[in-house]
Amino acid sequence: MFNVFKQVDEQFLSMRPEELSKKYQDISLIHLEKGSSARTFVVSVLIHGNEKSSFKILQGFLAYLQSSGLDYSLLILLGNLSGTKDSMRHLKCQPDFNRIWIDPPAKYRDRVLHALQYIRGLNPYCLIDLHNNTGSNPPYACISTLDKKSIGLASLFSGSVVYFPKKLGLLIDETAGDFPSVVFECGVSMDPKPIDLAIRFLKQVIHQPWSYEELHRLGESVKPQKTVGRFLIIGASSKETIGFELASNIESKNFKGFLSGDEFAKGPKVSSIRYVADSGEDLTSEIFICEGESLRFKKNVYPCMLTTNLDVALSDCIGYLLEEV
Repeated sequence: MFNVFKQVDEQFLSMRPEELSKKYQDISLIHLEKGSSARTFVVSVLIHGNEKSSFKILQGFLAYLQSSGLDYSLLILLGNLSGTKDSMRHLKCQPDFNRIWIDPPAKYRDRVLHALQYIRGLNPYCLIDLHNNTGSNPPYACISTLDKKSIGLASLFSGSVVYFPKKLGLLIDETAGDFPSVVFECGVSMDPKPIDLAIRFLKQVIHQPWSYEELHRLGESVKPQKTVGRFLIIGASSKETIGFELASNIESKNFKGFLSGDEFAKGPKVSSIRYVADSGEDLTSEIFICEGESLRFKKNVYPCMLTTNLDVALSDCIGYLLEEV
């Protein structure tokens, strides 16, 4: 049975995220209301179990709400709490919860569909999905539609707005057609500066929401960048069998760029790194040149979300390339 919690106890604000699974199931909703005039905000946290900044942000925001005297309606979506308990993105027996929202796997289908039905039934003002990056990145926002309201909302968090034209099964893929929906990427897990930035943003939105007309006008002045492809590792089942090392500085190139000739990886199996466009076309030969065991860029490129964490790279990707929309 899918129950929506209507309150949280006093311990919620001081709980460690690893403790949440003692009380809540994976994909749980908590709907907190004070007064009757406020339009609902949706905040999702821990879609990836090891991205714990999201829960810290939520706790800081809730503490503010409880002391502010404001009327509010806040719907909290708790994601992969089983993964959070073990500080894992997701358990080995689980799918990636950041890919299940369009075509849910059988085990989670009922909970996903019930959650989405409840969210849509509230006709919320917006949905904000809080995440961390595995690799070093500045705070940025992601959108899955070029709707000006979503672009405008995203730009209020960060000047870097990334559009994902390919539907990956993100939560915002499923909700962006109904109301403004954005992902906030808040640096590496538990980095205090992006946490503070996100809490300040949520306070501002709940205190004085921008009208949709204001968000639309703001979105018209913003130029997002779009993902055009990603770096994949082909033919390796574990990081012990990869047979190459990624250049140690690749994370420092996120939202900055590589120059032609820069090294990306080195080792006897660098050919297992492929660059695949969003269309599915393998464009490795257009991006890279292999010089012995060194894989280098043929041209200047602009990446984001690059990570040297090989477990994440194997289960998802090494990172993405961007171009202006």
